[in-house]
Amino acid sequence: MNFRYIIRSEQNWDHIQAAYLEKGIHVRKGVDALIHRILNLPDAEFPGACAVFNSTVSIPILPQLQAEDVSHIILASNELQERGIL
Repeated sequence: MNFRYIIRSEQNWDHIQAAYLEKGIHVRKGVDALIHRILNLPDAEFPGACAVFNSTVSIPILPQLQAEDVSHIILASNELQERGIL
């Protein structure tokens, strides 16, 4: 079962994360770390992985979320999109 919904954005990750946190929503990257970085391999050899990593935002879609939580996340995402943050 999936617990996160991945969206793509070319905006600054730290700015996106801070904007969501202001609304009480914890977002993450699509993955926590790139394997090639863990193995100390150069980003230049993995441009696709780096591009996707740098442009993904993972928003929560946990099964235990209540309807009002889901609505809050959707409204916040829509607002951030309209403001050009996403």
